[in-house]
Amino acid sequence: MRINTNIAALNSYNQLKNTQSNLSKSLSRLSSGKRINGAADDAAGLAISEKMKSQINGLGQAQRNAQDGISMIQTAEGALKESHSILQRMRELAVQSANDTNTKADREEIQKEVDQLAQELTRIGESTEFNTQKLLDGTLDSTKFQIGANEGQNMEISINDMQAEALGVAGAEGVQTEVTSSNLTAVASDEGGAGADGGEIFGAFGSSSSSTTHDNAPTTVTAGQLGEEISITDGTNTIDAKYALYNENNEVLAVSEDGQTYTALESATAEDSLTTSTGLLESAANTLSQFDFGADTTVTSGEVTMNFTETSTGADTLSLTAEAGTVAFDSSENTLASGEYTVVGSAHPSVTNFGLVDSNDELVALSSDGQDWNDMFGNDLFDIATAGDALIADDTISIASSGGLDVSSQEAANNAISTLDTAIKDVSAERSKLGAVQNRLDHTINNLNTAEENLTAAESRISDVDMAKEMMNMSKQQILSQAGTAMMAQANQLPQGVLQLLG
Repeated sequence: MRINTNIAALNSYNQLKNTQSNLSKSLSRLSSGKRINGAADDAAGLAISEKMKSQINGLGQAQRNAQDGISMIQTAEGALKESHSILQRMRELAVQSANDTNTKADREEIQKEVDQLAQELTRIGESTEFNTQKLLDGTLDSTKFQIGANEGQNMEISINDMQAEALGVAGAEGVQTEVTSSNLTAVASDEGGAGADGGEIFGAFGSSSSSTTHDNAPTTVTAGQLGEEISITDGTNTIDAKYALYNENNEVLAVSEDGQTYTALESATAEDSLTTSTGLLESAANTLSQFDFGADTTVTSGEVTMNFTETSTGADTLSLTAEAGTVAFDSSENTLASGEYTVVGSAHPSVTNFGLVDSNDELVALSSDGQDWNDMFGNDLFDIATAGDALIADDTISIASSGGLDVSSQEAANNAISTLDTAIKDVSAERSKLGAVQNRLDHTINNLNTAEENLTAAESRISDVDMAKEMMNMSKQQILSQAGTAMMAQANQLPQGVLQLLG
């Protein structure tokens, strides 16, 4: 018999420790409801469970995505429903106008309603949005709905332009409010030297050849037309100033005859103080300090950005950058048909000064100054609203229609009926397409819901605990724990039997 090492007690202790560990796991599972509370509980099961969870979450989000897609489609289809109603009314009016029992005055009243309906059709196309995305203006192209949990599981949808012009029910004559000149961006730079060193253009711009004197120079100036043309001379050269560059105090810094070549003034001068003898800056004797914004580029309006830099020789360079500007039409006089047009110069074989070609490169208008435009028969076509502004070569313009189909005569109204039939057919086709996509998404949601349900059940079998089974296991561990404790107490009593040998 040994008393230093109680083997029976050690064995009882190990068994009790294992029992306590198992009991702790059972309590953890029962309190959390999860079979896997840590990677050690089931390493492989944990990896599989987490992968399934990502799929389950993705399927749930895909269902919400599909529902959002349905909402978008319903928004577009609802707007097209109203467009259908408008087209039906326009067709009804066209049929009415095609009847020769109507007088000219009657048809004029019918035309007014047709024009308003066409404008509303365009407004619906321009303003119908879902989550700030325009739906019916033709920009919703190849839009993707993510309807699966994994990469590439998506579908595309496109909605055609449903505005009056795209449907062919806008009038032939349009009103243009703005034209963007595409070639007003250029840079002019020159070095400022002392005295007759040549190239000095600073003067009124607030700088000289010293790099410290332009710190307070303006960063932007504004191009514009002088209130009245004035001739300015330096005794040798004369500038018939029509345009100017102004600083923030509305003082003139440079003047130009044509908006292309500018001559700097010796100092900033208020416009009402300009006189014939206002000092023109000279870069050398009798040589004006001039600059332009590139060949055939006119700058007569808009902001011009200024930038001074110091060259390696210590002289300063002034850079002027004119941003693209806009020219406004006199909409009351515009009779140009809707469409896209490009301005051409004298390089065109049939043009002396300026011409306008349509998208088919056909010449449709001529102008001597880029301001007043006539058709090919010399009739007034449109004018530029702001005096001094003009279109120049390579400018592009877009004319948008403002009215509706012409129903002002029996023949025109009769033709409008056929056009409206086509438009109604186009809207019907678009609504039908959207309805089909909506039905498809309904089935997509049902399928995703089934997949999510089944995958959730599979993941549950891996990660969730069977409560009844685990309670049974906990009861077993509790009994073993009690038995182990009792047996350990008995094992601790065994060495005391040695004392009886002493008696």
